[in-house]
Amino acid sequence: MINRVILAASMMLILLASTAYFIKGVMYRPPVGTVDGGQRESDAGVFEEPAVAGKGGYDGIVEKNIFHPRRTYSDAALETEAPALAELPPVMPETVLKGIVRRPGGEYVAYISINGARPVALHEGDMVDDLQVVSITRTDVKMRWRDRDMDLTMRRIKTKGEQR
Repeated sequence: MINRVILAASMMLILLASTAYFIKGVMYRPPVGTVDGGQRESDAGVFEEPAVAGKGGYDGIVEKNIFHPRRTYSDAALETEAPALAELPPVMPETVLKGIVRRPGGEYVAYISINGARPVALHEGDMVDDLQVVSITRTDVKMRWRDRDMDLTMRRIKTKGEQR
């Protein structure tokens, strides 16, 4: 019986102590501001020394905390402009002729890989990335890129077996 009373009393004492500790944590109010000399003034008007010399105070935390309600939007970041980059001349895309297929109607379709991408089926007159297909024959494709003519050919491809 005595053990139960002691156990119940100790549990109540622990419950009261933890409740008081929780209420103290909830009711905590940070210092209001700083006074000359680096001292902090609390709500009660008591001056305290900062924990780290020269770095104490609540304002430093507010400036760095992006979610604090007292933090304001700064226009200084918008006023600085990035230095203008010099215009680079356009680079001709790398084209690789993967194959030419003749459709049943007699029309040729060229499969061309541009800048290492998957090959794309192109017909005469098609435009892709400033590349225009001018003509397609059995072994050659003529293309134009910004007033420059390009010739892609299948003749350079060596195959094993019979010659065509």
